[in-house]
Amino acid sequence: MKVVIFQGPELSELLAQAHGLGSGMAASRKGSSEQFERLNRLAILVAFLQKQVDQSLSKALQFNPALRPQLEARPRVNASGVQEAAARIFDTSAADYFAAMTRNINAIFDLANQLTGSLNVLLNKRVEKFHREVLYTLASAGLGLLVVSVIGFFIMRDITVPLRRVVGIANQIATGDLTLPAASESRKDEIGVLARAFDRMVAALKEMVSVAERIAAGDLAVAVKPQSERDVMGNSLANMVERLSTLVGEVHRSGIQVNTTVNEIAATAKEQQATASEIAATTTEIGATSKEISATSKELVRTMNEVSAVAEQSATLAGSGHVGLTRMEESMHHVMEAAGSINAKLAVLNEKASNINQVVTTITKVADQTNLLSLNAAIEAEKAGEYGRGFAVVATEIRRLADQTAVATYDIAQIVKEIQSAVSAGVMGMDKFSEEVRRGMQEIQQVGGQLSEIIQQVQALAPRCEAVNEGMQAHATGAEQITQALAQLGQAAQQTVESLRQSSQSIDGLNQVSTALRSGVSRFKLVA
Repeated sequence: MKVVIFQGPELSELLAQAHGLGSGMAASRKGSSEQFERLNRLAILVAFLQKQVDQSLSKALQFNPALRPQLEARPRVNASGVQEAAARIFDTSAADYFAAMTRNINAIFDLANQLTGSLNVLLNKRVEKFHREVLYTLASAGLGLLVVSVIGFFIMRDITVPLRRVVGIANQIATGDLTLPAASESRKDEIGVLARAFDRMVAALKEMVSVAERIAAGDLAVAVKPQSERDVMGNSLANMVERLSTLVGEVHRSGIQVNTTVNEIAATAKEQQATASEIAATTTEIGATSKEISATSKELVRTMNEVSAVAEQSATLAGSGHVGLTRMEESMHHVMEAAGSINAKLAVLNEKASNINQVVTTITKVADQTNLLSLNAAIEAEKAGEYGRGFAVVATEIRRLADQTAVATYDIAQIVKEIQSAVSAGVMGMDKFSEEVRRGMQEIQQVGGQLSEIIQQVQALAPRCEAVNEGMQAHATGAEQITQALAQLGQAAQQTVESLRQSSQSIDGLNQVSTALRSGVSRFKLVA
């Protein structure tokens, strides 16, 4: 077959090339050194291939001696003649060279035809032998299949009965029913081992369900015991309980700190509100006094005979007003200091709320990790097929618990945001209040300066009676200015009281939020 398919066509191709090249050179009686070298190389290759053909046919005779009569009389290529003709190409006529090469090419074709016929005979014999072997094999296989079927029937009957019972238990587990009886088998084979493994799995699942129910009820003091180091669900549940206990404890402590801080701020706000009320009352009194000064000044203008007495009274009243303004300025300083203290405490409250927000973020991450672990558990259960369906139900319950934890942490985060918003509003209100107090202090200082001028003017009236009229008019004008300034100061004091009232309401709302936070955390039972 190798001679027919590969070596024969290749040999005929080389002879055809030598035929064409040599015929041209013999006809023209000339040729280049490259052409002569190529012709000799082709002749050498023809001799080499002819030798390989002879070797291949000799091997074929060894395996198929029946082909000897046909192959011994086979046509052969005259390789030595081809080499000799190539060496004497210029001494040979073109016709002789053409005839010699044609005989060799025909010999190759004859050999190919002869070998093709022999090959067809061998193939037919082998096909017949293959058919016989196939029939024998099919008969043997049919007999073996019959024997195996009989043996398999008895084996399957011994296996299917207990296996159906185990499959029924597995189906009940897959539907979430863990109230089934024990499936233990006394058999020592794989089916008995499988049944006992199902009993252990059901017991472990019941224990996990009990733990999950206690966690769902808020009992974080439950002890989770994994079946082994490779128990993914048990270890994950134990880690979740431990981390939830830690986080809930931190939230509880933070809630207590927030509540304490809120109470301190509320007490400070009440003190500031009382101080502002006192300032408003003092302002009202000073306003009334200023009106009296104005009336007295007008009366002194009209009554020149009582100039001295009225001047002394005015000086006395102005001195009292100056003392009152000094006290008011000191009160304003106290109000400013109290406002700064409130701002500092509100900043501390905002920082505590940020700490709570960080704890909530940590709880959210733990819930996400729990969700991922339950998802991995569900994937492993899916890989286990029907035997992992109960495991998948437990993983789904754990994922639902993680989702509920995420929702709870989201509610806590919203409450903390409301706390931060209320604190920010309180800070803005205190800043506005501080600005109003600062303006009031400036106005008080201005009024104090005006009172000083009034006192000087009143004292100057005694030695200069001739200027009493002008002095009284200036005094009346100053009193009116005092009245206007005190009216503005009274408005500022009222605004301060209103701001403190709003701040107190915000603090009450913050206290309610803190109480709600502590109430929510108290639902969890932690390890003592």
